[in-house]
Parts: sequence; structure tokens; C-alpha cells
Amino acid sequence: MRAPPPGWLENPQVVRSALGPDGQVARPGAFVRPLERFDVALLKGEAWPGNTGNGVVHCSPAIAKDGMRRLFFSIEAV
Repeated sequence: MRAPPPGWLENPQVVRSALGPDGQVARPGAFVRPLERFDVALLKGEAWPGNTGNGVVHCSPAIAKDGMRRLFFSIEAV
């Protein structure tokens, strides 16, 4: 299965029952909101207070085989 382009989906475009590495989580015709290189995104997950069932669904681009790395910074709600 082909991975979706890098970006995130709005909640109505997500098939939550298909979440996982092999699932087709985007509804047919869904628009993937793009994130470009060097963009900064604040994305709330399932554990964010009041966000149960609405965690953001996103796809990161593949990491090139040239030794580049991706920075992931997570802030947890207290």
C-alpha cells in the first residue's frame, strides 16, 4: 500500500478503525493538509484533555538514506 503524502488529515476525513501501519486511514478523496520542510506544527493527540477520539492523524515523510535525521519534540499535558 502506498503511504499518503506528508501532512495531516482533518477529523472527518479519518477512518479511525483503520489506524495502524497497514490501514487506509484517509477516506477516498480526502485532502491531506500539507506540511512543508522546516514547518512547525502543534498537533494534539488522544491524551490531550478533552480530545479523546480526536487525536490528529499525520504522516511524516520518509527519511532519506543520506544520514539526515528528524527532530521530534513532544510536550505532554500535565
